[in-house]
Amino acid sequence: MGRFFGTDGIRGRAGEAPLDSATVQKIGRAIVRALGISEPRVLIGRDTRESGPSIEQHLAAGLAAEGAHPESAGIMPTPAIAHLARQRTGVRRQGYHLGVVISASHNPYQDNGIKVFGGADRKFSSDLEDKTEAIIAELKGQPLLEARRVEQRDLARPYLAHLKGSYGGPSLKGTHLVVDCANGATSFLARRLFEELGARVTSIHDQPDGRNINRECGATHAETVAARVKEAGADLGLAFDGDGDRCILADATGCVVDGDHVLFLTARHLQSKGALKG
Repeated sequence: MGRFFGTDGIRGRAGEAPLDSATVQKIGRAIVRALGISEPRVLIGRDTRESGPSIEQHLAAGLAAEGAHPESAGIMPTPAIAHLARQRTGVRRQGYHLGVVISASHNPYQDNGIKVFGGADRKFSSDLEDKTEAIIAELKGQPLLEARRVEQRDLARPYLAHLKGSYGGPSLKGTHLVVDCANGATSFLARRLFEELGARVTSIHDQPDGRNINRECGATHAETVAARVKEAGADLGLAFDGDGDRCILADATGCVVDGDHVLFLTARHLQSKGALKG
């Protein structure tokens, strides 16, 4: 494990190393150099933390200083950036070479992080992380660049279209869902998705203010959505974490269905369809 990259990208307290402005710019520079592609196109997304826009702008400054073309999808879940980074919807419709998510997942708002995805919908390889680490160490004495305003891309519609196209299940008409967005990255998409699939949605913790992400809500506090399901007489509850890559369920009786149980149910469903390999 390197000094910057951990098991899930780079994380720390926003404003402090390695997430101070100067180091974030170095990270942007180093990512481009490690990738070794001329003028790569990079899609950036973030969660709702108050530090996100500043980190995004300084990261973009570092990326652009090395010839990259950064674009921002704004507040988007981590899986959205992983998916969209490999779609041909970027600069001149040529797609993206990298996706970057600015988030600290289920951590409190004071923390943040940088997670890099390749264009193949996978995280940065360990080899590229090692190269990036070495290049960061070499970037000493670089002047602090002016924070860069990032070109914005509205990619919510294509991502929602992808999710609906991937669903393949029965209509949710008549189903009442309680969705806990953790005041995070799913706050502006979750209700829209499930309503377009036909469900009646009670959305909670979908009013982010920059500091209330994950605060006694979401996937780390699934008892909250479970209680609301039981109180509302709903059919199912879904609790996302701050960056929307984790979901814990609650059944109609108000019992929490954790990730292991969801994995078991998914495997049993795939087995019933003859689609479970192994």
